Amino acid sequence: EAISILEAAIAIDRADIPATTHRRSLAGTVPRSRPRPRVQIPDWFDDLRATAEEQRRVAQEELDERNAERATEQERSAAAHRDLPAAEKVHAPFEKKVRTAKRVVSEARSDLWSSEYELRKSGRVHRRSARRDVEAATDVLAVAEDRLAGAEEFAAPTRVPRDDLRKVIDDHRQFDSTRRIFDEWNDLDGVADRASELCRALDQWKDWADGRDISATDLADIAATLHDHQELPGVGQVGDSLARWAEARGVELQRHERSLPSVEMGIEL
Repeated sequence: EAISILEAAIAIDRADIPATTHRRSLAGTVPRSRPRPRVQIPDWFDDLRATAEEQRRVAQEELDERNAERATEQERSAAAHRDLPAAEKVHAPFEKKVRTAKRVVSEARSDLWSSEYELRKSGRVHRRSARRDVEAATDVLAVAEDRLAGAEEFAAPTRVPRDDLRKVIDDHRQFDSTRRIFDEWNDLDGVADRASELCRALDQWKDWADGRDISATDLADIAATLHDHQELPGVGQVGDSLARWAEARGVELQRHERSLPSVEMGIEL
């Protein structure tokens, strides 16, 4: 019997289409309840939010540039490590000739020094012979130095690329620790993160001020973030409005006293 009554009611409701449409229309005109604002949002809030966004944009841009620079340096070093063995292999025959020429120069210079020493200690009888030995050793050294210069010139086309690759690797290794120190000192990652946190906290504060539900944990995070950015004028008032509201309603929220000045404008509860 209950099923029959229900089916009949549904059939009547479907048949009375104008009445159903009218009821739906009336339901649509009934105003829906909106969240009640908790605090007044000051006129300068949008300017504050825009300033925070600009700080976030600049911080992120500096971080991106630093990361791109580091990535480029790392890629250059990796490419140099990859290409160096082939460059050394190409240069090896020429380097061998240069080493041989340097050894000949070293021996010729040693012979000249020995000849000059013999000339200095020789007596009158052997002086002419010793002088000829010095002249001969000087000529040998000159020839050896010319050959060394030629070998180095001939090896330059393969030596320069190899030396450039070695320099890239050495520079990257040498300055890597210095770069890490500068990165820790500048803390661009932290600056960008804190700038993003401030923007997020301001957006959440506005939602909270408009009456939207925010958990107590999120409120505490908002308050802490706003306190950490009081150097930006206006942030102090925004944070104080949240702290006063929480205190008046017994909401557990850590209260931070302002230590830096901000804009001379209040927010009414």
